This record gives sequence, structure tokens and C-alpha cells, in this order.
Amino acid sequence: MTIFGFGRGGNQRYLSGLPQEFTLGFVDQTGINGVRPVVNGAYKPLTITGSNDDGGGGVDPGPVCDPQSYSILVSPKGTVTVDGVKHADEDVLKYDGATCEWSKIFDGTDAGLPASANVDALAVYDGDLYLSFAAPVKKVPGLSGTVDDSDVVKYSSGTFSMYFDGSIYGLTTSAEDVDAIAFDGSGKLIVSTTGAYSVDGLPKGQDEDLLRLNGAVWELYFDGSSENLGPENIAGVDVAANGDLYLSVLDAFNVPGANGNAADIFICRPSGPGYPTTGCVYSLYWDSVDFGLKSFDAFDIE
Repeated sequence: MTIFGFGRGGNQRYLSGLPQEFTLGFVDQTGINGVRPVVNGAYKPLTITGSNDDGGGGVDPGPVCDPQSYSILVSPKGTVTVDGVKHADEDVLKYDGATCEWSKIFDGTDAGLPASANVDALAVYDGDLYLSFAAPVKKVPGLSGTVDDSDVVKYSSGTFSMYFDGSIYGLTTSAEDVDAIAFDGSGKLIVSTTGAYSVDGLPKGQDEDLLRLNGAVWELYFDGSSENLGPENIAGVDVAANGDLYLSVLDAFNVPGANGNAADIFICRPSGPGYPTTGCVYSLYWDSVDFGLKSFDAFDIE
């Protein structure tokens, strides 16, 4: 004889108060093939009643959206499937905080990018999309030659144009590839590099820093080593109107007030306005895994 019941999974109690119900049954069988149909037949699906009753006779209404005031744009790390739709690393996806839904807002293949293109930095400014790539890309539509991984291209109204040529501004080594971009409130370009950099007018720096291009002059916008990010490599950045920095890094991080990994976006709330950004108070902001995306290369916040 087999005795079965519902109400506990392992050591986890499902019934913790009254009034609640459970099912108890007896089966004159000991083999799983004899017990299984009886258990399955005794199981009663959940019926939802009250203000959430959709009249579906117990049909699961699915997850409930918890609307947020923001939306997140990301380029995935490799080929991924989100909500049943496949996306590649040359695409840009949007998580709409108001609807809790994912959509593809930029299809790299449809825009003419080769399959080898891998977006590793993105920003949206004045309605236009700005991209940088993880490796040099040949045959970008509308552009002659090769787009280097230290360059930034602009995509507007279906057309690519060169926005920032890294070699003109001293980004010429393999470690000076651009892997994070943003714009400040005045429209000045902010970048981070994959490794150590050396540009005119500034001491040598590292991949945890942010540089701002003011006209043709580089400025140190954020010194990561002085803000507890010395071991890290900034892989994504967005600058809020109030000066807060939204950051992602290449791998695991641990700073005062926040710890996580490459799937997280965290905030540096500076002690005051101006640059370089200093006195960061850190906090976690967004974990892509919680929204069905394992990892990303680049992000922007709307």
C-alpha cells in the first residue's frame, strides 16, 4: 500500500495556517507506474477567485506585471532567447518597464551589419542610436573601410554614419578599444576602454575609468580606482540628469553597499555635482537575470 498527500515539498511546508486544505489518499499499489495515475488524478488545479478571477475556470492568468518608471536597452552577450524569441549580439533589445515586455528595437542583420558584428557599447541620445563594436567590423552600410573597435557609429533614420573616430583622439592600441559609451547632460561623449589608456593631457589610466571628450580635449570624468572599482572593468555606463552614474562591469564586483556580477546594473550616487565624479554611494539597480536575460554586453536606460 502507498499513502500519498499534498501539502509539503521536501522539508518545505506549503500549509502554514488555517483554513487550508490538503489531500490524503491510499493506493493498493507500490510501483510508481501504478501510483502515478492515481496521484495525477487526485490533484486538483488551483482555482483563482475574488478580484483576480478572470472567469477562466481556474486557468493560470500568468505572471503579474509590476510596472516600473524606467526601460532598459541592452545588447545581449552572444545569441540568446528571451520570451521565446531569438536575438543576436548585434541586436539591441528593450525591456519596457511599463508593460514588463521585451522587444527588439534594433535588428543588426536587418540594418545590414555582418553576423560577425558584436555590439559591446550603446547609447541613445536625441532619439538616435550610438554603437561601438567588440572587434573591427568591415562593410558597415554607408561607411567605407573598417569600423574599428575604438570607433562609435551613429544610426539614425536607417542610416549609419561615423560619429567618433577613436584613432583621431589617441585611442590606437588594442587596450584602448571602446567598451562603454554614454552622453552627459550637455551631449558630451563619455567612454571607457577595455584596458589601459594613454591620451594627451591626462595621466595614464585604466579600464575602470570614464573619459569625457570636451571638444577635442579629454577629461577624466570618473576615476574608478579612487571609487573602489580598481579591480573592475567598466563595461556599460549611463549618466542620469542628476549626475548619478549607472554602471555595469565585466565580471563579479564588490563595493561598499553593493555586490553582484556582469548581469547587474548598479548606481554610483556622487557626493556632489561636477566632475570628476567622487564620493560614490553605491546601490544595486537592475539584475537582468530577474527579467529573463542571462547577461548583456551593453546597456542604456530610458
